[in-house]
Amino acid sequence: MRGRVGSVYLAVLLASLLVASLTMCAITTAQYYARDLHEEADFRQAQLAADAALEWAVARINATNNWRASHVHNVDSSSQMLGEATMRYRLIDDDGDLADDPLDMCDLLVTARVRNATFFWRASLEPD
Repeated sequence: MRGRVGSVYLAVLLASLLVASLTMCAITTAQYYARDLHEEADFRQAQLAADAALEWAVARINATNNWRASHVHNVDSSSQMLGEATMRYRLIDDDGDLADDPLDMCDLLVTARVRNATFFWRASLEPD
């Protein structure tokens, strides 16, 4: 009789261990899935904010008559917040000097960041 009590105890212990292991596996899987959903949402929000940042940068450039002199080549603008997104832009000139020729093309690089997600847009600005 004594041997049976020990084997029943061992069977209950192993069954409890199996249930606990399956529970931990389910919790870990749920956490991984939730983290993946949050990262996807952050990326989509950064993508939408980058679209807005492109419009914001163009509007800010158009509002400044002497924008070539007021911007420095390859230097970020001041940040702008949009919800949880941080937006900034920079102007990049091929020869490194925005103010040397008013007919130079330059590239506009906008960046939007939401937590660990970052999205970039690059556009070319052509003079009228």
